[in-house]
Amino acid sequence: MNNEISIKNIVDFSNNLIKETNLVFYWYEAKLHDLLITEIMSSPVPSIGLPGKEYIEIYNNCPYPLTLNNWEICINQNCKKLKTTLNSKSYLIVCDAVDTAYFTSYEAIAGISGLNSLPNDGAVVELKNQNHETIHYIDYSDKM
Repeated sequence: MNNEISIKNIVDFSNNLIKETNLVFYWYEAKLHDLLITEIMSSPVPSIGLPGKEYIEIYNNCPYPLTLNNWEICINQNCKKLKTTLNSKSYLIVCDAVDTAYFTSYEAIAGISGLNSLPNDGAVVELKNQNHETIHYIDYSDKM
């Protein structure tokens, strides 16, 4: 939902009038499947043209950019905080903080310390919002 705020007739301590300004903003809370875990690279070798590092790819499926501050990415209930914004219809690469330099050709990267041990034999990966509600999860296995 778009909202508008108007700023006018504001003066500073030196009696300077601030130019009238109108700002459009929105408030949107992500719901189930607005963000999707679209790829899990738990075994990056051989890399086949991709960086030889582990990562999780997330897609913003909603029509608004989403601020992911205090969201969590959880691997088998071991949760790490996200702190980024993801544009509408865009991808985010989540990788270990020391590996971000390998992903600079990607649009958005979130480096998280300790995200370097995705189990090769399978795991549950969850994306939770700031209220700890699951927005998307994947249960992957090497049996698939």
